[in-house]
Amino acid sequence: MQRIPSPSLEPLLDSNQNTAPTQSWDQLRKEARTLEGEIENKLAILSKLGQSTGLDNTGQESKTEDLLKELQDVISRMGDFLDRPSATPTNPSMIHLLSRHKDILYDYTKDFRRVKHNIKLARDRADLMNQVQDEIRTFNSGNRDNADYYLTERNRIENSHRMTDMVLDLIVKRMLHDKTYPDKGVLCME
Repeated sequence: MQRIPSPSLEPLLDSNQNTAPTQSWDQLRKEARTLEGEIENKLAILSKLGQSTGLDNTGQESKTEDLLKELQDVISRMGDFLDRPSATPTNPSMIHLLSRHKDILYDYTKDFRRVKHNIKLARDRADLMNQVQDEIRTFNSGNRDNADYYLTERNRIENSHRMTDMVLDLIVKRMLHDKTYPDKGVLCME
């Protein structure tokens, strides 16, 4: 009886096939760690930009979103790598690493949403403040026009009063003059 190696164990015994999937797993792990570092940096930048709302940070937001999607893709590939039958047996540390990367992705996604929400609130607050300042400026400029109008009207009324006072003063003087000198042909009113 000749012994034939089992086909299911044959890939485990072949050293050439054993290194390729491990390298692939290592490459995926390395890519995931690189992306995690980039995402962490982007989140830090976004947090700083969120505090100064005058800056436009939509580019940073889209880059961070793209990195999160890329990390999601790498984690999916890692899961696919562990799920497919391969020469490399899946060990608990690989499963733990995959779970850890998923947790990190979840945390980063949650942080990204929080930072994005804070940025939106800060933008809304700044827009509201700008809108209120614009309304105050408009109101004040409108009041200046109203104030000028009312000052002009007040001056007209004062001029009218002055003119009325002058006319009345002239009439009174004329009447006093006519009372004093009735022989000038003017009738006195008594």
